[in-house]
Order: sequence, then structure tokens, then C-alpha cells
Amino acid sequence: MASHVTNSDIAAMFRKLADLLDIEGANPFRVRAYRQAALVIDTLPEPVSEMIARGEDLTKLPWIGRDLAEKIRTIVETGDLPILDEVMRRTPPVLTDLLQVPGLGPRRVEQIYENFGIETLDDLEAALRAGKLRALPGFGPKTEAKLLHEIEKLRQKGPEKRWPISEARPVAEALLAHLRAHPGTEFAEIAGSYRRRKETVGDLDMVAVAQSGPALIRHFTEFPECGEVTLRGITRSTIILKSGLHVDLRVVPAESCGTTLAYFTGARNHTIALRKLAVEKGWKLNEYGLFDEKGNVIAGRKESDLYAAFAMAWIPPELREMRGEMEAAPRHALPALAEESDLCGDFLWCAGLDALAAMIEAARARGLSWAGVLAGRVEKAHETFRQIERINGSSPDFRLLKIAPLEIPAQGTPDLATIAALAPDFLLAEAPPRPRESSESLTTRWLDAMEAARRAGQRLILARLTNRRFDAPRGPLPDLARIAAAASAGGHLAEVCQRPDALGLDDAECRLAQEAGLRLALTSRAAKAAEIENLTLALWQARRGWAEAGDLANVASAP
Repeated sequence: MASHVTNSDIAAMFRKLADLLDIEGANPFRVRAYRQAALVIDTLPEPVSEMIARGEDLTKLPWIGRDLAEKIRTIVETGDLPILDEVMRRTPPVLTDLLQVPGLGPRRVEQIYENFGIETLDDLEAALRAGKLRALPGFGPKTEAKLLHEIEKLRQKGPEKRWPISEARPVAEALLAHLRAHPGTEFAEIAGSYRRRKETVGDLDMVAVAQSGPALIRHFTEFPECGEVTLRGITRSTIILKSGLHVDLRVVPAESCGTTLAYFTGARNHTIALRKLAVEKGWKLNEYGLFDEKGNVIAGRKESDLYAAFAMAWIPPELREMRGEMEAAPRHALPALAEESDLCGDFLWCAGLDALAAMIEAARARGLSWAGVLAGRVEKAHETFRQIERINGSSPDFRLLKIAPLEIPAQGTPDLATIAALAPDFLLAEAPPRPRESSESLTTRWLDAMEAARRAGQRLILARLTNRRFDAPRGPLPDLARIAAAASAGGHLAEVCQRPDALGLDDAECRLAQEAGLRLALTSRAAKAAEIENLTLALWQARRGWAEAGDLANVASAP
């Protein structure tokens, strides 16, 4: 068996076969059958190879008959599809190259080849720029511009771009509000990695229930930030936002909404585990519902019903990463994740004194009663702290904490005498790694700093502890287990922050810290009132790390 064959590989073969048959003028029903098969295979939550290995009947899948099932088995077992090889042998190779250009369907590729003998992307680009293709129906200036744009994108195409969730959130929430504002919308939610609150997203998946699928699709494509519509169907549409972020919307029947939402929320391995549980019971689970051996619906309308059918507690989306949730859910031993309403404060604002009044009002509005303010350089911290004390004196219902910076030196132990004299509430400690520094060296610097803080009677917030960066390699990684144990014993805190330029612990590191008894300090690092929203992103990261309210230092009325 060619175990390397993926679902995407199988779907790509069927799509290519459909395109080439379409060029040949084959029976349209036959062409459509291959396209439908590609769609089914591409959206399955588990590898077809595993289904075949278990002896599952592929004809039970939508649109998959006996002939298609046999072709799928052949691809899985041999890595090849003989009929595709046969069609490709009688098709000019250049046509398959031109088919990769979005907007050039099989018919247009055939026209271009037969009328102009165009064989390469370079030839196509030259013909478009010269206006030669305008002699063909449908090849006006707008089509020319679009095709030239697609050719340029193909040439520049690199690794999949991922957006920090802090960047994706505003447009995601605006798009969700846009869908829900349509009068025919009965339900709309964002699924995928965004719903699981991963710190980066590659695209957005949305699920909706509506009185009219076409009407909601039309409303979806009219979103103000929509830059391009790449698919517009009756129940599904794909758009590319002006930022380049792809968004896919599926409009589904209400009776399938719960299982569709679970299916497209993922993660993939989590969904595969659910399907295996269904197989063990003789049931069938797909995006349309959970069915018993007779085809009767067991669950579909509500996501919670799906988990209940397996005698499980509903699993919050943030935990669906196959990190123990499938074992904990049947025992009803999942954590009671921290909620927004549990938060009393924000540990770090990086704001000037002139911005604090507006920020305090914004913090009050979201139910907070305190925030930490980072002073600038130590030599200027005294004046900043005096101003904070004045503000605290005039705002008895809101307290500002005094945070002083501490850069752990590359050599030796930090001298905290000067800082301690300022009586800060916390020190924000960072240890920028030296070039080619070892993990052991960096770990020792952190441990020495915590010992110095103990002697000086100071508490630390351990910031940028694991040297994480977006779109860049990490620096040296310290021994987090040793640091967490020492920090917990010293009463220190570990920062969780989702600002792309100041990342704190990730989800797995949050969980490791908690297991060592180290409490988490969620920070927004806000410089203005609107940026306090970053605190929510930090909470999402902590929830992915299984954090309960008691794991967060932010839940105390006064730390």
C-alpha cells in the first residue's frame, strides 16, 4: 500500500482528471462525478488509507459509487490512477500547465491552445499584455488584468502565510457580525483554528444556518473587506479579503449544524478520534451527522449532542488538540477554563502617564479593578511611581501597580538594591539571550535572577521567557521545568502575552508552568485604551493551556 498518498493527493488526481476530460468534451455527468469525488475526499476528517485499512465501505460516502471507490483504492494501494495516465498521454502537456492558472477553466485553456498555440505561462503572459486574446469571447480588459494578476501570484507563491490571531481577530469578528446581521441568518459561527484560538491562523472557516443559502452567500460576498470572490455556490462560497486572508463559508441545514461545526473546528486528529469511536460502536460520523448502523440520526443539530452520544462532557474548542481531552471528557475531568468574567486586572500596561485616565475608564468598562504600569528606565521610575501614587489616591475604586523593568545581565547577578528602594509591586524581568548562548547558560541566568530577587524581597514577572517570535526562529530555549519550579517556590509569575512583538508562554508552556505550580500573569502590554483588548488574546492562550481561574494571578482583586 502506498501509505504516502494523502487525501489531498487523491482529490488532486480526480480534479486533474475532470479538467482534462472536460477539455476533451467528455460526458458532463462523468466530469462532475470526478469533481464531486474530489470534494468529498478533500474534506474527509481522516485519511482514506486508514478507512481502507479498516475495511470500510467507501460507497457509503456521499457521491462515491462502486467505480469511484475502486479507483480510490487503486490510488491508495499503488499511488497511481491508470485512467489519469491514459488521458494525460493523449493530452498536450502544455494544457495541464495552463490549468494551474485560477480563472482559466478547461474550456478556455482549450481555446487558447487551439487558437494561439500558447504553451507556457510566459507565452500566456505575453499574449495577454499584447491584447491578443481579446479576439476570444470573454477575454476583455478585466479578464486580462485578472489573469495577469493570477500569473504573478503563481510566480510569487511561497509557504502558506499565517496571520497572528491578533491581526485576524478584528476582521473575523467584523465578518461574523456581518453574517449575523443578515435577516435570514439563524446561526453563524467561526470554526477552524480561529475557534480553537490558535495563535496563528491560515484562513477562516465559517458555518451558518440560513433561511436562504443563496441570499446569505450573496450577503457574505458583499462584505466590505472582500477583495475577490473565488467560489460562489448555493451553499458554499470562498472569498479572499483585501488583506489576503481566505475565508470559506458553508451554509448547512439546521439538523446538521452541530456536527458540521465540530467537523470544521477540528483539530484534525481530534475529529479522527471521534470518528474512530463511532466506528467502534458500529456508527458513522461525518459532517452531516452521527448515524447508527441503520442510518438513524443520533446527533447533528447540536455540537453538545455529539459528545453526549459518546458519554462525554462537551469539550471546549481550545482543548481539541489531542492532548488528553479525549481521556478526560468521559471522566468529566476537563478543566473549568478561566473566563473573561474571572479577570480582575491586567498585569502590564506600557503607557505614558498622559494615557492612563482613558485607559482606566476602558479597563473599568470591562470589569477590571487594577492594572500594572511599566515605568521606563530605572532612573526615571521614581517620578513615574510618584504619579501612580497620586492617581491611586484619587481613584479608590481602581488601583495601578508599580512595575519596574529588570534586564537580567549576560554575566553576573543583577543588583536589585536601587530598584528595591523604589518599592515596586513587581519587576518585569527579561533575559535577552546572547549570540550562540546555550540553554544551560540562559537557564542559570534566570535562576540566579530569582535568587537575587528572593534576597531583595522582590517578586518577578518572567517575561519573554522562551524567546518566541512570529515568523522567526526562537532563540535558545531555557529549561522551563527547572525555571517554573524555582519561580513557583519564589512566588513569581510567568507572563502570557499575545502581542506579536512580545510573546509570552505558548499553550503547551502554560500547561507545563501550571503543573509546576507557577501562576500565570496575563498581560495586554497596552499603550492606549483600545489595546487593552489584547488581554483577551492572552486569556485565549492560557485557556488552550488548560488554565482554570485559580491558575491566573489576574483573578485576584489585588495581587
